[in-house]
Amino acid sequence: MHLTESCDAHLPLLITHVETTSAPVSDDAMTATIHAELDRKHLLPREHIVDTGDVDAKLLVESQRDYQVDLVGATRKNYHWQATQNTGFDVSHFPIDWEQQQATCPQGHTSISWTPAIDNRKNEVMKIKFSTKDCQACPSRSLCTQSSRHTRHTVTIRPQEQYQALMQRREQEHTQAFAQVYAKRAGIEGTLSESAFA
Repeated sequence: MHLTESCDAHLPLLITHVETTSAPVSDDAMTATIHAELDRKHLLPREHIVDTGDVDAKLLVESQRDYQVDLVGATRKNYHWQATQNTGFDVSHFPIDWEQQQATCPQGHTSISWTPAIDNRKNEVMKIKFSTKDCQACPSRSLCTQSSRHTRHTVTIRPQEQYQALMQRREQEHTQAFAQVYAKRAGIEGTLSESAFA
């Protein structure tokens, strides 16, 4: 069950929409449906404060583009070892030249291929590969990959709008302003708890 509740200061808290679905359906698969229903009822918020499960790069872009809604939620963390261990070069260390369709590695080498693909979650991505020659001789190779099988580094990113929206949101998550807005989400957690035992 997906509940949407108003959270305007000094106004009553009202449930504005209820959406139900079967349990195996992921939360982010329902975000666009919920926005469409809120739009139909003329109840779309400017900011929709949601759980991490309702946020991904594509939804950040589509919510703004299709409904002028700022989807406010913590993004899924970068799960790659470079980011989680903070000991290597994750994607944020590779400046992207969107016009030239190239990335530059921390050692200054530019990528040699840029290939559109679909990842295992059916998202559009770009596979950016670097030269085997550059990677094999690189003194920082162990900071890019721990694999002994792969002789060159590949960076996988979302299309430009999505990539930039995701990077921007991850930066915002570290600000006090984001924390203050996101703190309002605690209200719906209480509503969900009440409805579960009602």
